[in-house]
Amino acid sequence: MNKYKMTLIAAAAAFLVGGCNIISKGGDASADIKQTVTAENRLDKAVSIPEDTQFKTMDKAEKEKLYAELDKIEKFSQDTKSPISYSNIEEITSDAEYTDFILNSQKNASIIYLGFDECPYCKAFTPKLSHLAKEYGVKVYYYNTRKRDNDANFKSIVSMYNVETVPHAFIVKNGDVVNKINHEHSMTAIEAFVKKVADSNK
Repeated sequence: MNKYKMTLIAAAAAFLVGGCNIISKGGDASADIKQTVTAENRLDKAVSIPEDTQFKTMDKAEKEKLYAELDKIEKFSQDTKSPISYSNIEEITSDAEYTDFILNSQKNASIIYLGFDECPYCKAFTPKLSHLAKEYGVKVYYYNTRKRDNDANFKSIVSMYNVETVPHAFIVKNGDVVNKINHEHSMTAIEAFVKKVADSNK
C-alpha cells in the first residue's frame, strides 16, 4: 500500500472518530431549551442511571447534584450497547417507516434521534435522552445514519435536519423541526426538551 493510500485512510479515520462530536450549523434550539454544558472536566465513561430513578419527583438538591455528575460525561468509547436496546427507543428501518414518522407528526409532536451505534458521543447521550423520555412517557425514534445512508431519502433527511455530525435529537411537529438538542446540552436542557413533547401531546 503506497503512502498516498495510507494518508487517505488515516485522514478518513480521523474524520470519523472526531466527526461525531462537532456541532452542526444552523437550526439552533430556542433560548428556553438551549443550556450547553461547558467543556471543562468532560469525562469518557459509562452513563449509569438506575432504572427506578425518578428525576421528575426527586428532591431539587439531589437532582441538581446528579445532573451535574451526568453533565460531565461527554462520551463513552467502550460501550457496545445499541440505542434500540432501550425499551422506549424504536428504530426507523426503511424509507417507508420514516415517511410514517413524518405523517404521525401531524397528530403528535415526536422525537427523532440521529446517531450511529459506534459513535462514542451517542453512547453517552442515548441513556440520558432515553431515561428522561421514558419518565415522561415519550417514545424516541432512532435514525441510524450509518445504516440508512443508502436510502433514497437519506440526503433529503440530512438536509432537512441540517446535520453534519451526530448525535442530534429533534422535535418534529406537522413535519417541521420545532427544536433540537445534542450531546453538549445539559440534563436540565434534555429534560426541558422531552417535557416540551410530553406537554404538547396532552
